[in-house]
Amino acid sequence: MTPEVKARQLIDEKLGQSGWVVQDIKRIDLGAGTGVAVREYPTDTGPADYVLFVNRNAVGVIEAKKDTAAENITAVETQTERYATARLKWRKNNAPLRFLFEATGQIVRFTDNADPAPRSRWEAKQLAKFQEQGKTPPKEWQKKYPEPAEPDTADLSELPPEWVWATMDQLSEFITSGSRGWADYYSDIGATFIRSQNINKDRLDLTDIAFVDPPRAAEGARTRVRMNDLLLTITGANVGKAARVDVDIEEAYVSQHVSLIRIVEPALSDYLHLFLISSAGGRGQLDKEAYGAGKPGLNLQQVAAVSVPLPGLPEIRALIEAISMIAKASSDQESAITSSIRQSTAQRQNILRAAFAGQLVPQDPNDEPASVLLARIRAEREATGGNRKRSRQQASA
Repeated sequence: MTPEVKARQLIDEKLGQSGWVVQDIKRIDLGAGTGVAVREYPTDTGPADYVLFVNRNAVGVIEAKKDTAAENITAVETQTERYATARLKWRKNNAPLRFLFEATGQIVRFTDNADPAPRSRWEAKQLAKFQEQGKTPPKEWQKKYPEPAEPDTADLSELPPEWVWATMDQLSEFITSGSRGWADYYSDIGATFIRSQNINKDRLDLTDIAFVDPPRAAEGARTRVRMNDLLLTITGANVGKAARVDVDIEEAYVSQHVSLIRIVEPALSDYLHLFLISSAGGRGQLDKEAYGAGKPGLNLQQVAAVSVPLPGLPEIRALIEAISMIAKASSDQESAITSSIRQSTAQRQNILRAAFAGQLVPQDPNDEPASVLLARIRAEREATGGNRKRSRQQASA
């Protein structure tokens, strides 16, 4: 019996002891129990070791490994994530699975994708970094995990039962900004360089962009922009302006005036952007910090400390849809008003043109002709002119 097969048997036993019905893919019956674990479930990236179903709904995935892999079990988390985000055969809903497990016959590693900042994700990245550098992880390196800042709820409003307060720090993979050295890498062509003027309308505007030829080192990787990132101006006149990266840019970086916020759960990106541009939300919090004293500006700690009211993902999707509908209606109304004003301005000019062309009112042949009116005006001017001439002569006498 190979170590892998032995590990699978132990995992099967423990699943059964926990109340799961364990099945082979060839004999799948999702109605056999409340919880069903299906071995070798097909996905578009290959078969997953186990896919977990609760009430016929896929909820999680298990990546099984032999016992000797226990020390580096977090290193295979990327495999688990790949299966969790893959397309599962016979499943219409392809939303990422929530519960991720890495297991041997002896230990289990668990990640809840609803947790905004799971520690295991940080550990997996640190291990990958050690491996890339050819270093052995130092003793007790896990203790260096930077716990994200929690919100101070003392002065925060009460939320609905299923909502929680969270900080941007808890919801982000990292928060950073560009360095001051980018001026050395300006170029006529190359990677897109996002500056504060590109987000001063609370959206990403790439009509006026600069280009850079960045260094192929840590600085470039640290500030490289990805889809669903949030960008926030932290210095200058546009402090607090925020944009969401809603287009796929092949290669782009941010300047020192822009904070880059990498969201752990991309599905939150749109919601968090709307919150950051709301005066009743993130903008209100950041304005107090930015304009408290002296020159307007924000530091990354202040950005990380922004408190966010967080509902569940289904409610977030419903909120985004509702906000989008209202925003579209508002935009349509604004367009209609603008069009009406434009039409009114044109109509006013048409009315004036018709008025001065004698086309606005019916012509009455009994009315005094304009030639008579002009002659009378001329006579009055001559009479008035003569009086003015005599008045000047008297004044000079």
